[in-house]
Amino acid sequence: MTTKRWDAFYFETDRLYLLACNQPMLEALTKGDQAVTEYLQITVPPKWSIFGASIYNYTLLQLKKKPADYIWWTYLAILKNTRTLIGAGGFKGAPDADGVVEIGYEISKAYQGQQFATEMAKGLIDFAFSHEVVNTVQAHTAAKNNASTSVLKKCGMKRVQTIDLGKEGTIWQWKLKR
Repeated sequence: MTTKRWDAFYFETDRLYLLACNQPMLEALTKGDQAVTEYLQITVPPKWSIFGASIYNYTLLQLKKKPADYIWWTYLAILKNTRTLIGAGGFKGAPDADGVVEIGYEISKAYQGQQFATEMAKGLIDFAFSHEVVNTVQAHTAAKNNASTSVLKKCGMKRVQTIDLGKEGTIWQWKLKR
């Protein structure tokens, strides 16, 4: 892959580039789709993200504290054959003292049902376990069977507990150990 705009770490799965977002990329994400298109020189379809800019603002604040940790935060899922942004995901920070990282992911509605979420989640898990410090990858979902629970099961993750968040509802915690 050659483009001057991809000045950050990325790795590949069968059909995706998973591009780690450094500070300039996160700044583009907070400015909107046109800024992302111009900065990364990729196709950015409308309504590609459910979560919107707030998550990128949060990550940007975290990276301002520890810029080198950008590989443990946000990744963009870019379809290789068309260079189209189809989703995002990544980690909720660097491994903790026990070697645990948490993954999350989203795929644009137009690309759901094509196993991209599973491919992205597997890629993130493989990346995490390529670092000796990581012992466990975890995730959280709504406490019901849905597409995300199916993705985690396909990745070998096991539901380990139900967590009551009070007014916010109940979630399931999933884990995969090295």
